[in-house]
Parts: sequence; structure tokens; C-alpha cells
Amino acid sequence: MAAFFSIPLVSSQFPGFFKMRIFGGVNVGLLYLLAQYVMGGLIAWRYAVVFAGIDKEMSMLVSEFARKD
Repeated sequence: MAAFFSIPLVSSQFPGFFKMRIFGGVNVGLLYLLAQYVMGGLIAWRYAVVFAGIDKEMSMLVSEFARKD
């Protein structure tokens, strides 16, 4: 969240920062944008992995509860 919400702060306080050229037509702003997609994908992947484990635990609990009836 800090990386996402830092965009308005950085662009207002340091307007030339995102315009700095890295090489060719690539600037800091473009790399920052691409990094946000990568971070978002990694966060989504992590949530999927964690919730897959939770789903397994819930399935075991539900089946155990159903056997008790």
C-alpha cells in the first residue's frame, strides 16, 4: 500500500523523478508502474496459496463435523 499511495506524494514533491530516463524510452515512472503489477501479482499469488491451505483445513473440519452427526 505504501508503494501505491506514494505515487501522489512523490509526483507532487519531486515532479521530475518519474520522468528520469533509465535507457531508451524507459523512465522511472514506467518501471515503477511495472513493479506495481509484479507486486500485485505476488500478493495475489500469496493469498491464493494461504487460502488454499485454509480451504483444506475447513474441508477437514466440515467432514469431521459431518461424521459426528
